[in-house]
Amino acid sequence: MPESLTMKRIIKKRLKTASQNSKHRPISLWKRFKYRLSMSWTKFNLTVKTVLYSFELWYSSLKVIEGHFGSSVATYFRFLRWLFILNTIVLVLRYVLAHS
Repeated sequence: MPESLTMKRIIKKRLKTASQNSKHRPISLWKRFKYRLSMSWTKFNLTVKTVLYSFELWYSSLKVIEGHFGSSVATYFRFLRWLFILNTIVLVLRYVLAHS
């Protein structure tokens, strides 16, 4: 939302004075502990998601495609990957049922 330059300066001045007032209050140990715990949990979740995505079939290739051609083309290839996995599962099930 566009704002005039004077309004931006007023907002910046208010933020600056608010941040200066808050610097004089010490943060309690409990709040610091909760903050660090939540930050650690967030980093852990991000790491786990990254590791799980790296095991996904053709993940890095789809990222390259998405980077070059956009998300709509990458969505098409994700759909093709889903069809491939579905057909593989059906093939295995037909093989198992035919030989049992």
